[in-house]
Amino acid sequence: MCGHFGVITKAKNGFSTREVEFFSFLGYLDTTRGEDATSFTLVTNNGDVEILKEASVFHTFIQNKEIPFLSAKAISRGQALLGHNRKATVGDKADDNNAHPFVINNRYVFNHNGKLYNHQTYMKDVEVDSEVLGNLLCPLGSDVNKLEAKLSEITAAYTCVWYDLVEHKVYVVRNAERPFYYATNRVGDIFYASEKWMLLSLSEKFDLSLTYNLLPVNTLLTIDLAEGCLTTTTESLSVKKVSPVHTHIPTPGSKGSGSGDNKKPTITKEAALSGLEALFKSLELSKSRFKRTSKTILQGPLSVWVEEVMSDGVPGDKTQLVFGTNPNYPGWSFQFHVYGKTQQEAFHLLDGNYINGYVKEVKYDKATATGIAIMKPDWKLYNSEGFLHGKTINAHSITH
Repeated sequence: MCGHFGVITKAKNGFSTREVEFFSFLGYLDTTRGEDATSFTLVTNNGDVEILKEASVFHTFIQNKEIPFLSAKAISRGQALLGHNRKATVGDKADDNNAHPFVINNRYVFNHNGKLYNHQTYMKDVEVDSEVLGNLLCPLGSDVNKLEAKLSEITAAYTCVWYDLVEHKVYVVRNAERPFYYATNRVGDIFYASEKWMLLSLSEKFDLSLTYNLLPVNTLLTIDLAEGCLTTTTESLSVKKVSPVHTHIPTPGSKGSGSGDNKKPTITKEAALSGLEALFKSLELSKSRFKRTSKTILQGPLSVWVEEVMSDGVPGDKTQLVFGTNPNYPGWSFQFHVYGKTQQEAFHLLDGNYINGYVKEVKYDKATATGIAIMKPDWKLYNSEGFLHGKTINAHSITH
C-alpha cells in the first residue's frame, strides 16, 4: 500500500505557515503506508507546478535542501500541496524516477495508491504500473462515461489523485480496495489523507476544527482551483467489474517494488504517533537553541512572511504591530511596527508579502518557548529571487 496526503487552500495569497507545517506532519504520519519513496507537489495560484520526489523515507526526504525553497514558495503563492509516500511493489524502488508523481503528457501530475494488474499489456515499455494507470485515466479528465468504461475494463486496486495543469483542477477517484478521507475547515480549506486517524491526530495538535468525509467508492471528486474560488463536486461512477480483494505479494528476493500492495510498511501507527510527540517537542525553542540562533538572526538582513497585523493601541489608531515568520527559524516570532496606517490599511498593504529588515533586539518567552525578534524593516531591500518569493513593498508605499 501507498499513502496520499495533502492540503488545498482557499486563500488567494498562499498557505499559512501552520498549513505548510500541517502538510509536513501529515507526510510524516503517512510513512505508515510507505517508506520507499516520498514526494511533495506544489501547485501555485497561477497553475504552475513544482515537484520534489526522491526514493527515500520521509525523514530523509525532508532534509532535501530544496524543501525550504518549496515551503517558502507555498507560503507566498501556493494553492495545493499534494503528497505521496510509496510502498514499492513494481519497478526498481531505488530509482527516483519510479517515485510518484508521474507527469503524463506534460499536463497531468498523477499519484496512485494501489496496483494495476497486467500493466504491460497496455504499455510494454513502462516499468511502473502506476505510470501506466496514469496514462490510461488522466486524458479522460472528468468525462464520466469514458472513466466508467476504462475503470470497468481494468483490473486494479486504486485511489488516484491527479492534477490537470490546463483545467487547474484536482481529481480523486477510488474503488473499494483503497481508502481516501478528506476534511474541510470553517473557511473551506481542504485537508486529505489515506487514513482518517492521521487527520484526527493533527487537527487535535493544531487545535483545528474539521468536518470529515470518506470518499464513497466509485466516486469522482473534482476540486476546482479556479482563481477566487475553491469548489468541490462529486459524481457517482457506474463501474461494472469489481477489483480483486487479494493482491500479489512478491516472493523474497524478487524485484518487486512499485505502487503498493498488501505488504505493509515497517513503521507502525503507534510508532508514528510516538514520533509525532517527539517532533512537536523538538519544534519548541529551547533556551540553548534560542542563544545559538539569536547570533545568526542579529546579523541580518533577513525576510519574514507577514502572518498577522494587530492594532497596537485604541481602535482607529495608526500604529500597528505586525507579526511574521521565517521558515528557517521555527519557534521564532518576528515583530515590527508600522506607523501612519490603520489596521485595515496595513493589512491590505502587507498581507501576502515578505518584508525585509534587520533584527535589533531578541528576547525569550519562557512560558511559550518562543523567541521574539523585534525588527526594523528596510523598505529599500529587495527579495532574493533564489530564496524568498514575495512582493517587495515599495519604500513610498508606507510611512515608517
